[in-house]
Amino acid sequence: MLENLRDKILNVQYDLSASFRNLATGDAQLSRAKRHNFKGITPNAGANLLHYYQQQWQELHENDSINAKKAEEVDALIGNLHIYCVEHLSFIKQLNIQLAALPQLQTGIMDLMGKIEVEDALVNLEDVIETQELQERQLDHRFQLAMYKEKKLADFEDMKAKLGEEHAHRVQEFEKRQSLILKERQNTFQEVFEEEVKEYKKHGLKELRRKGKEEKAETQQSSETETSATDAESKLAEDDAKS
Repeated sequence: MLENLRDKILNVQYDLSASFRNLATGDAQLSRAKRHNFKGITPNAGANLLHYYQQQWQELHENDSINAKKAEEVDALIGNLHIYCVEHLSFIKQLNIQLAALPQLQTGIMDLMGKIEVEDALVNLEDVIETQELQERQLDHRFQLAMYKEKKLADFEDMKAKLGEEHAHRVQEFEKRQSLILKERQNTFQEVFEEEVKEYKKHGLKELRRKGKEEKAETQQSSETETSATDAESKLAEDDAKS
């Protein structure tokens, strides 16, 4: 735009210079005509001079119109240049304001970045705390599970020992009952034997054999009854031991 303005101004200067040169040339020609007229009178000298000045006036008028148009163009260019400069001056002022606010903006950005870093660190800290709490809860659950297992194992051992003691006690009671039964049998057999000896001494061998058969049958029946009772007690003891 500045180059165009410069070209327009140069053209105006050139046109003005050309106009002045034309005027100077016209004056020189007029002087030469006057000198020649001294040699002789020319009847059309006034008409030629008038025609010459009319041509010069017409050229000046045309040059003036051209210069006026170019002046308008230059004025328009200057107006556009003024608007352009005002706009760019406004832009430059805004740029200066923004550049002046740049340190404050940078400080604000740094503060914001610091806050973001702090918040990020807090989030990481919360994650670490949650992870640690989860691990602690897991350890606590494992510890409680181990304690529960130990308690159940101790209860099992206590129950096992208790059942063992009960079983041993029942076996001991069973053995005592068996011992009493055997002792009673032995006493019974001893009494029967002594009675048989007495009967033999009194009545002889035949009566002893007859009574012996009867007593044998009774003894066998009693023995079967006692054996059934003993088997029932043994089965009961086994059932208690299993339970």
